Amino acid sequence: MEGAEARTNVWAHGQQVLTRLPYPRFIGGADEGPVDTVDALIQVVWPHDGQGHPRVVTEAPLANVGVDLIRHPVLAPGDALSVGFGFDRPVWLLRALNNGYLEPVKVGEKVRTATPLAENVSWPRWVFNDVDVSAARDPANKYYFAVRVEGVATHTTVWAHGTDPRTYFPQKDVPTRSCR
Repeated sequence: MEGAEARTNVWAHGQQVLTRLPYPRFIGGADEGPVDTVDALIQVVWPHDGQGHPRVVTEAPLANVGVDLIRHPVLAPGDALSVGFGFDRPVWLLRALNNGYLEPVKVGEKVRTATPLAENVSWPRWVFNDVDVSAARDPANKYYFAVRVEGVATHTTVWAHGTDPRTYFPQKDVPTRSCR
């Protein structure tokens, strides 16, 4: 609920943690109309060293993250339209280490992006450069990223960044009393 104080954590269970989306969502263009709900798609997490050279997760202290904001709802494949270039709401990257709370990292910078798949099609992308991911160099750790856009309802993807996908929860939460 917009304006309500809330915290959440992320739990992932799987066989493979990807740091790249194998098939990024195709964006058909941008719509400058009013927006009240967006789908925030994390399209790329690019690990690198302090000089900006690409590195594998175990060697990368930093990452750049790219996010596209799609008008909600998307009715069918190929119908994805980005918010327009005039969209001026702050776009926040959220990050959690392991099973920690998602916490704000920084506000993204809006840039113009395009695809070689369609001529004369461009849309805004929010980039978050030099995000600290140094703890993910240890295979016991992974980061989870999500997005929050101020002032509009946000449906976000969650992105896992790490080298080891196993579910690991060494310190269990134990209830102090029953909910009944």
